[in-house]
Amino acid sequence: MTVTVPAFLPVCDLLVRDRELAELSALLDRARLVTLTGPAGVGKSRLAAALAADGRWAARATADLLDAPEPSAARELIAGTAARLAGACGPRLLLLDHCDLVLGPAARCAAELLARTPGLWIVATAREGLGAGPETVYPVRPLPLPDAVAFFAARAGAQHGGLAPEISAEIHQICARLDGLPLALELAAAHTKVLTPAQILARLDDSMRLLTGGLRAGHPRHRSLRAALDWGAATLAAPERLLLARLSVFAGAFTLDAAERICAGPGLAGAGLAEEEVLEALAGLVARSFVDCDPTGRQARYQLLHTVRQYAAQLLAAADEASLIQQNRVDFAIAHPETLSVSDLTEAVRWCAAHGATGDALRLATSAAPFWLLAGQLREGAALLTTTLARADSADQVPSSADPAAYAGVLLAQGMFDCVLGQADRAGSAADRAKSVADRATATAGQVTAADARRGPGEASRLWADVLSGVAALSSDPAAAGRRIAAAAGALPPGSPWAPVATALHALAAAEAGWAAEAQEAAARALAAARALASPGKPAPALIAALFAAARVARKQGRLAAAQTWLGEAETLAAAPEARGARALILAESGRLALDYGSDDTEPGLACLDQAVALAAGTDSPWLHAAALDVLGRSRLRHGHGPAARGAFAQVTALSRETVAPQAVAGILGLGQVALAAGSASAAWTLIEEAHAIARAGAAPSLLARTLQAVGDCAGALGNVSRAWTAYHQALTVRLEAGLPVMAIESLESLAGLALEQGRTEYGVRLLGAADALREAAGSTRPVPARDRLDQAAATALVALEPGRFAELRAEGLRLSLPEAAAYAGRQRGPRQRGAGWVSLTPAERQVADLAATGLTNREIGERLFSSPRTVQVHLSHVFAKLGISSRKMLATEIEARNRQLPPRPQPAPA
Repeated sequence: MTVTVPAFLPVCDLLVRDRELAELSALLDRARLVTLTGPAGVGKSRLAAALAADGRWAARATADLLDAPEPSAARELIAGTAARLAGACGPRLLLLDHCDLVLGPAARCAAELLARTPGLWIVATAREGLGAGPETVYPVRPLPLPDAVAFFAARAGAQHGGLAPEISAEIHQICARLDGLPLALELAAAHTKVLTPAQILARLDDSMRLLTGGLRAGHPRHRSLRAALDWGAATLAAPERLLLARLSVFAGAFTLDAAERICAGPGLAGAGLAEEEVLEALAGLVARSFVDCDPTGRQARYQLLHTVRQYAAQLLAAADEASLIQQNRVDFAIAHPETLSVSDLTEAVRWCAAHGATGDALRLATSAAPFWLLAGQLREGAALLTTTLARADSADQVPSSADPAAYAGVLLAQGMFDCVLGQADRAGSAADRAKSVADRATATAGQVTAADARRGPGEASRLWADVLSGVAALSSDPAAAGRRIAAAAGALPPGSPWAPVATALHALAAAEAGWAAEAQEAAARALAAARALASPGKPAPALIAALFAAARVARKQGRLAAAQTWLGEAETLAAAPEARGARALILAESGRLALDYGSDDTEPGLACLDQAVALAAGTDSPWLHAAALDVLGRSRLRHGHGPAARGAFAQVTALSRETVAPQAVAGILGLGQVALAAGSASAAWTLIEEAHAIARAGAAPSLLARTLQAVGDCAGALGNVSRAWTAYHQALTVRLEAGLPVMAIESLESLAGLALEQGRTEYGVRLLGAADALREAAGSTRPVPARDRLDQAAATALVALEPGRFAELRAEGLRLSLPEAAAYAGRQRGPRQRGAGWVSLTPAERQVADLAATGLTNREIGERLFSSPRTVQVHLSHVFAKLGISSRKMLATEIEARNRQLPPRPQPAPA
């Protein structure tokens, strides 16, 4: 006895259902009644038919209950089909397909047959379980995206003589929009006969209309997606059908509370569904596979597939309730933004803008902005903020006057987005505008004294404007930024929900400025305040920010175990897809921590870095993407993967043209270090001293010290020992002053290695002993290249010294604290060298050199730089002396040769 495979579901579906078939086969070893459930078009019938075709069955038969929609007819069909299996010897399979309209009769018949027929197995398909006693329910899920793409390509290829289309971004988007449903993918692929994938994608906003024309051999309900959904919706009770229509307002996952308040709340009293009826109706929709339920968190969350949502939206439009439901969502989002998905916040802002609700749009955009940042939806969020402000400015009653707090809030949010996108100048302008609006609010309210102003409606906006101004200046002047953020953060009311974020920013600024104690104290305050405000089961962006700040401060200060603990907690909080941007930032910081620990060569360390880059690439933030790539490049370089490191640093350099100068430093420096590792010290020197010159113009101490360390490495490779001594000592000084102990240990190790290689054995062994002890105390592992170099130098020293002397010297070093080791290194400092080369030029000297090389006279240069010709000549004299040249022609030649070796310089981001 055989089974006919349904024609509407193609044989190639088997190729992407291997896992499900294996699981079901194993399930049938221990269960005699298995029901496949799932939404319309997911492939339940095809999967059941594939199970029936398994050679394990001595006989199999199918009862398609679409042909028996009445209870009596269903019982008769099931009994007749089962009777055909009675004479077979061995295991027999009865397939009950499409049980939705006759669940009760199917359940009773199945239970009776299994009780009296040993050796019989039953596989059923329906949107929900039969409810029979011995039943095991197996939910059939939509295809994962890679499998959906393969399925679509195969079905499209069948329309073109087996020639599959090239896999494109449009095909990926089609498969994602169609939720990986095989029926929808099959219907879409059929249109490749007359439409390109791009055209199909453009028409998916009305997928019910597009997805028609199924195979003629299939059942009519499988010839269009709408027909399949209509057939399932016919099984719904009236409250379930009404709730399904109203749930179409949700673009993402939602909670029961949100469904009750939005779908049966204000304005809907007596409209067919009371709040207390929502739970029962929602449970019915979940049971019938119209709504997916994720019960894993503290609160269950529900979601409609995209295709189901489009269908439900048509039901809502027919009921003429769309505007009322949309307004309910807006009101709920303003009051409880943390409970809705980012997609819902975005759609609500767009709806307000489209319907002239300018005040609601301003308030909602301000509330939504932190969640856009958390999700990494930076460019979309920035565009929405800009549009909201533009609409407010063009309104008859300008909301900056009617609701200054909301207007200033959008300006501040826009400025924070500009910061994350690397556009510090625009962020500063936004802060100034927000402060102006706040001042106008204070004046309008009639406050005249300082005390009144502090209590006025504009004070919070004014303080946040100061925070934003500080963040905008963080990369160029960490000390000034830290002072401004500290003053504003300290003045915010402690109970403010976002006050811990301002304190966390204070901690980060203090760490960048090198104020170790202040950074640690601010991080602790931010963490305590954020924990006090966090609610279990709800998104916690303020706590994530505080944990990140505490971890970064701890890492910079060498408290690596504490940093690891806080990053682990932050990563757990940011595990949801809605926190993709935060997760990318946290994973990048975890990568930096792995570098400091020396654990980035482990499997988790490498996976963490790759994941950070992948997530950051999808956030629309060149700044975040470049930061993650910098960490990846440093890790690859440390472990000898030069080409991979070069690729990462080249991307950093390219991205830096959209962000800030420090990232240009990181990219150019990395390229120089790759060249140095490859043995091209001359090429490396040009890149490294260029990076150092940019860093001297205002980079944070940590980055400046990195460039000094690289200058020392390259100078040593070129045989310029005195320059190497000077650079390593400068790096050590900067790191100590900035409170960067782990990085300071690296400088001690470089000095120790150079001393041992230059025959200053006792000095080198003592420093090496100090570095060993300090590394162990910090829980940090020495990087492999440095370890190999120092091990070799130590072995040479052991042979050169008298027996026992090496151990004595090392023991002396082991007893030194970091300050003592640094003081010892300074007392025994090697030969010093006056600054020479491009790296020694001041910013003013570099400007003069660049202009002189173009042929300008001293007077013309002076006019451009607002300096006298005499001052220009003094600068030129210094340039000639430091570069070892004697004419403008030689200077022009030198600059031209140098520029050929450098990557293109970053340009300021457009205003």
